[in-house]
Amino acid sequence: MKRDNLNSKQSRFSVIEGGLKTKSPTLIDELRASLKNSCFEIKATNTRLMGVVGLMLSYNMLGHRFTQLFILDYEEYGVADYVGLFTNSEEEIESHADTMFGALGGEWVDITAEESWALIAAADRINEEYDAEFPEDYLQFREAIKDADKDTEVYKSALSKVCIKLRSDNELVNYFIMRCVGKDNTPLSILCSECFLDNTGTETSQYDKFSRGLKINNPSTLFKNDIEKIGPRKYLCKSLVEDDGIFSLIVSEVRVVKDVVKSATVISCMEITVWESAMQLRRIDYVLTAECSCTQEEFSKLVSKTFHTVNSHSHENGMLYMIYRNNNDHVCSPHYRLDADLIGSVFFIDEKEAIVCSADPSDTDIIAKALLLSDCFSKNGNIGNVERFKFDDKIIGPFIDSGMDNFREFIEFYKG
Repeated sequence: MKRDNLNSKQSRFSVIEGGLKTKSPTLIDELRASLKNSCFEIKATNTRLMGVVGLMLSYNMLGHRFTQLFILDYEEYGVADYVGLFTNSEEEIESHADTMFGALGGEWVDITAEESWALIAAADRINEEYDAEFPEDYLQFREAIKDADKDTEVYKSALSKVCIKLRSDNELVNYFIMRCVGKDNTPLSILCSECFLDNTGTETSQYDKFSRGLKINNPSTLFKNDIEKIGPRKYLCKSLVEDDGIFSLIVSEVRVVKDVVKSATVISCMEITVWESAMQLRRIDYVLTAECSCTQEEFSKLVSKTFHTVNSHSHENGMLYMIYRNNNDHVCSPHYRLDADLIGSVFFIDEKEAIVCSADPSDTDIIAKALLLSDCFSKNGNIGNVERFKFDDKIIGPFIDSGMDNFREFIEFYKG
């Protein structure tokens, strides 16, 4: 899953007042009544199988429009991010939504008030299970949704809406491995057959045997999964998994019957070094650099106006913008990579340089043209010398870590 949203060093939790200032709601009955009777919209992203759901609730509260934005992580962060907005400005709401949900992919689906409470309550339990910090401003609403997921019919209805309809065996198998290593069992009822999950009497279920064979202690990340068809709807999987800093290569066999996982067996599980995992994830980076005289503020406005699926991260030597695809189609690939949903990145050094990079040279060009050929640059003379580079490995991370503010000088140092 895209975890940039979850690990930002900046303050994540706030209630932001827009043009209409009023007291934040505190009464539980007022909140519930507003949610049920005066909604503008309630919607969620259909990204539950990725382990994360974005949620937006907008309704009339105390005579004014109030919008709540949630990031719900079902692996270990729970209610991971929350913002409340008192404003009628669609532009302001959209701006915050793009910032929070830009990396999730997927589409928005309409849900009911009760279904939204159930989704929040289920994530709330993750906070408690893993002792994860609650967003401070969320706590005043927590009592209103407590135990809402105990209505199993409502929760099942919500789950069915926020899980994308699967299109291929590759997609099914990738999501299955992803949820298993993430120790996120709830979606398995959609991905697997009942007999695979069923634990009758004292007999251990097939799923429990498979889960133990993975030798994973914590919710873990699937970085890479290669699927090879070895028979009719029978697949060999080679998975690169990270568990609390420890990398493993896991080989398993998965069989699909009637569009669900019928059986799965771990064949081998081998711990590897960080260096070996880096070799597994190595890729070519196509880079374009351009001298830029515009300010950080001007460039940020340009990026947010041009791309709506962006995460930004501030660093000592500049600002990193990560531009994502607006879907999760990369999960359909027989050669799944966690970072394949990333179109490319832009690192901007204030009034000095813009560095555009991607694993695909055409994506590098698309991003560069969209930004550097904009009026901000072409009409105001803000762009200078442009250069291109090709590297055998990802380069932007090492450049950021170096703390240097000149890319060409860094390259000379990097090449030694």
